[in-house]
Amino acid sequence: MRRKIKRLWSILSFEQRKKLALLQIMVVAISIFELVTIGMIAGFMGVVSDNSKLDTYLSYVNISFLNNMSFSSTLLFISCVILLLLTISSLLSVFMTKKINQISLNFGHELTCRLFFFYQNQDWEYYLRNNSSILTNKVLIESSRLVGSVLVPIVNMFSRLVFILLISVAIFSYDIETSLFIITFFIFSYVMISKVLKKRLQRNGRIVGEANQLKSKIVKEAFTNTKSAILLGKRKYFINAFDEQSLQQSQAQASTMTIAGAPRYMMEWLAYVSMIMIIILNLIIKGDDFSAILPLLTIYGLAAFKLLPSLQQVYNSIATIKGNISVLDILEADLVSSRAKMNSNDHIELIPFNEHLEVSQGSFSYAGNKKLALNSISIRVNKFEKIGIVGHSGSGKSTLIDVICGLLPLSSGKLNIDGQPIKDLSAWHHNISYVPQSVNLMDATIAENIAFGVEYSEIDWEKVHKAVELSCLTELIASFSNGLDSHIGENGIQISGGQRQRISIARALYSESEILIFDEATSALDGITENQIMESIEKLSGKKTIIMIAHRLKTIKNCDRIYVLEQGQIVDEGRYDYLIQSNASFREMNKFA
Repeated sequence: MRRKIKRLWSILSFEQRKKLALLQIMVVAISIFELVTIGMIAGFMGVVSDNSKLDTYLSYVNISFLNNMSFSSTLLFISCVILLLLTISSLLSVFMTKKINQISLNFGHELTCRLFFFYQNQDWEYYLRNNSSILTNKVLIESSRLVGSVLVPIVNMFSRLVFILLISVAIFSYDIETSLFIITFFIFSYVMISKVLKKRLQRNGRIVGEANQLKSKIVKEAFTNTKSAILLGKRKYFINAFDEQSLQQSQAQASTMTIAGAPRYMMEWLAYVSMIMIIILNLIIKGDDFSAILPLLTIYGLAAFKLLPSLQQVYNSIATIKGNISVLDILEADLVSSRAKMNSNDHIELIPFNEHLEVSQGSFSYAGNKKLALNSISIRVNKFEKIGIVGHSGSGKSTLIDVICGLLPLSSGKLNIDGQPIKDLSAWHHNISYVPQSVNLMDATIAENIAFGVEYSEIDWEKVHKAVELSCLTELIASFSNGLDSHIGENGIQISGGQRQRISIARALYSESEILIFDEATSALDGITENQIMESIEKLSGKKTIIMIAHRLKTIKNCDRIYVLEQGQIVDEGRYDYLIQSNASFREMNKFA
C-alpha cells in the first residue's frame, strides 16, 4: 500500500502537495493544543484527589492573583480555564475536519476536471480505441472513488497518526512501562486484524471497480437500444445483467464497511478491561491510596477517550484505502498523462486555406488491423470546388473524410494545405464543418443545438436564422410554441430523423467554416426536403468548399469532380456524366441509388 500511496503522491500537482504539507503543520499544532488540555485535566484531577498538590502546581506558574484566592475559588477558576480550553479544542477539531474535507474534495474536483479535460483533448483515434461508457465511468464514478475512498482517508489517517504519536509520547513520559504495554497492545491488535483482512479488502476493491465499469456499459447500451429492446422483448436481458453487477458491488461494499467498522467494538471492550486491570494492579502495588491512582486513571482514561477513536479512524481509513486502492490502477496512467496535457500550450495558430487541400499518396490502417483502410490515395480539392466521393460500403469513404478533417493521422503520405504539410492537425479542425450521417443532438433547445458549444447569451441570432432558412427548418420552428427556444429531448427524440438531420446541417452552416463536409447527410430526408436542401447547398457553391459522400448519386450530379473508391483506393474520377459513361461500378451504384 505504501508504494501505491507514493504513486498517488506523484499524481498530485506541486500546489496540491504544498497544501497537504501546510495541512499537516496545522494538524500538529492542533494536536499539541489538545495534548496541553489533557495534561491540565490530569493535573486538575490530581489536585482534587490531593489538595496539597495545588501549591506545587501554582509554583510552576507565576500568576500572583491565584495565590490570594481560596482553594475552592482557585479550583473554580482552573475549571473555567479547562472548560474554555476544551471548547477551543473542540472548535479547532471542527475547523480541522472542515479544512481536511475542503482540501481533499477540492483535490477531487481538480482531478476529475483534469480527467475530463484530458479525454476531451484526445484525438479521434483515441475514441475509436476506447469505450465511451468506460471513459464516462472513470470521470463520474472512479474519480469520485479515488477521492472519497482513497485520498480523503489518507489525509485523515495521517492527521490521526500525528495525534496518536503525540499522545503516546506524552503518556510515555508519565509512566513508560504501563503506557508502552497499552499502546503496543492496541496497535498490535489493529495491525493483526488488518493483516488478516487485507486480501478480502483488495478483492472487494477489484469487484467494485469491475462492477462500476460494467454497470456504466450496461446502462449506456440499454438506453441506446431502448426501441429494439422493447420490440424484441429484451429489456429483461439488460435488467438481469445490471442486477447481477449491482448485487456483486453492494455485497463487496457491505463487506468492506463491515471490516472497517467491526474492530471498534472489540477495542472498546479491551479498553474497559485495561482500565480495570490498571486499577487492580496499582491498588496491589500502592495499597489503598486511591489519590495516587486517580491522576493515573484520568490520564489513561482521557488518552483512551482520544486514542481509541483515532486508532479506529486510522484502521477505518486503512481498510477503506485497501478496499479501493485498485482504482489507482484504473486511473493512474490517465491522471499522469493529464497533468502533462494540462501544462501544454493551449494556443492554436489557425491554418489559412487559400488555394487547395491535397492528400498525397495517403495510406491509413486502424489499430490492430493489418489491412489498409486507405491505400496510397491521392486527392486534390481546390478552394470553392464541390467534390463528390462515392463507393460501396467499406470502400474507405468515411475514413478518407476523417483524414481530410484531420481526425485521423496518415500512416504514410501527406495531408497538404496550399502545398504545405499540416504539422498540427488540431489547428486544421477549425476550418471544417462536418454533417454526419448519424446525428447526435444535445438535450437542449433548437437554437442551442444549432449554435453548438456556444453559451445561450452569446448566440448570434442572425446566423441562427440564416442557418434555419438554408436547412429548411422554418416550418419545424413554426410548429413549436416556443420556436427556437423549444426543447427537443435527449438526442432530439421528440422530432423525426429527418428533422434531426436538418438541425445537424444548420449546425454546420452556423459555424460558417470555409469547408463543408456532408457524410451522407441527406440520407434520412424525404425526397422533397432533400431537393430543397440540395438547392440551398447549390447557393453556397462558389462561396464554400464542399465535399459530399453520397449513396444517392443524384445529390452529387452537379459536383465539379467525383472520386470513386474501392477497397481503400481511388479507381476513377471525373464529372457525373463522364463516370456514368465510362465506369461500370458507378453505373451500378447509380442504378440502385
